[in-house]
Amino acid sequence: MLQLNITTSTDLCRLYTSDMVYQGGSRIINAGSMPSLSRIPYASVYSASKAYLLMFSEGVRHEYQDKRYRSWRFYRQARNLNLPGLQHKSRKN
Repeated sequence: MLQLNITTSTDLCRLYTSDMVYQGGSRIINAGSMPSLSRIPYASVYSASKAYLLMFSEGVRHEYQDKRYRSWRFYRQARNLNLPGLQHKSRKN
C-alpha cells in the first residue's frame, strides 16, 4: 500500500513532470479518498498514505503553477474497504 500510494505516485510524477512541462502543460490526476481527510481506526497506514498523496498533489500543483502544469485530485465516494481488522457495520434503510 505504501509502495503504491507514496513511492510509485511520487516516482511517476517525477519521471513525467519535466516532459509535461516541456510540452506546454498537462495534468496529473491522483486518486484520493475520504480517508485522506481524517483518521480511520485500524486503517492508519491506508489513511496516512492517502493523506500523503493529497499533500503531495497540492505541493506539486503549487510548485508548477506558473508552467501550466495541473495536478488534480478526486475523491471516491465512501465504501467498504475490506482492510484486515476493520469491521464494517451494515446500515439498514
